Amino acid sequence: MVHPLSILLIPATAFIANRASTIYSRLNIPYPITLNRDVPTTLSNHRTVTSIINPSKLPALSDTHEIVIPWPRTPEGGTMPNEQVLARLCYGFFGGIVLTPERTLLGFLRKNLIGISALDAVAVPQEIWSRGDLPPEKALEVGSKLYGTFQVVDQHIAPSPTAAADSKALFDEESFVTFAYGYDEGLFKGAHRFYVSQAQPPASSSTQNREKKWVRLRMSSTNVVTSDSPYMQKAMDWSGSFHLTYANLLFRDAVAEVLSPYEQ
Repeated sequence: MVHPLSILLIPATAFIANRASTIYSRLNIPYPITLNRDVPTTLSNHRTVTSIINPSKLPALSDTHEIVIPWPRTPEGGTMPNEQVLARLCYGFFGGIVLTPERTLLGFLRKNLIGISALDAVAVPQEIWSRGDLPPEKALEVGSKLYGTFQVVDQHIAPSPTAAADSKALFDEESFVTFAYGYDEGLFKGAHRFYVSQAQPPASSSTQNREKKWVRLRMSSTNVVTSDSPYMQKAMDWSGSFHLTYANLLFRDAVAEVLSPYEQ
């Protein structure tokens, strides 16, 4: 028997099918994406993981997708500020075509699906239920909730690069924003962190391109099974391939938003 709620996904799925060619073009990113089956220590050792997501140090399924692209420009020809790049990365992930079925269902339900006690006292300055309310140029405030499922738990905006800003400190410092999701007493909980930082040009780039500024975009995810059922851990392991495929598509959607409409 088909669950009644599954009917809500039909229009969104049909929309995606009808725009298959457009979607393929959008997700066909012309720069290589790398995958690491772990997250940076800046996340794994951060209080977001050690105090909120995984204080019990349970086994986690983690991954990081990364890409280096020319730093996007503003319509006026200037360097796009760090915060705007980060905001567009998040906008492409949460407001892009790949998340449409999930976003449609969550927007219809309009229920709070976050049950993490460490976040109970965090003020919620904004609740977003639709793509139209998601800001494409400005990072969300800490505490903001998306679709009742994701909550901003921390962020940092680093100085934006300038013509003379090539110091090692600027290459090392990252802008980032972290979203938590899940339940303490449910099946799982986890976090997505999005990063933006200045990068060295790829060794394979032309002399002309090596003179440009480049940006490293990263998305790290860590997921923890909070249920003590052995079947849930097996299910998490079994679903790993699907998760990585879905995460790759979501990351491509996010990167496409950074490249468009000011693609180099």
